[in-house]
Amino acid sequence: MRRPLAIRRDWAGDVRGCGIDSGYHLVEEALTERATALSAFLQAR
Repeated sequence: MRRPLAIRRDWAGDVRGCGIDSGYHLVEEALTERATALSAFLQAR
């Protein structure tokens, strides 16, 4: 099982993640979801 967040915690203190339902082209297929997740992350900083 891949654990990308756990691996990155070795190098960074504030690691967060979420799943976004999308196909191969995330930028085109999930624009709103991606923007919402990024905005929430940046506002928390």
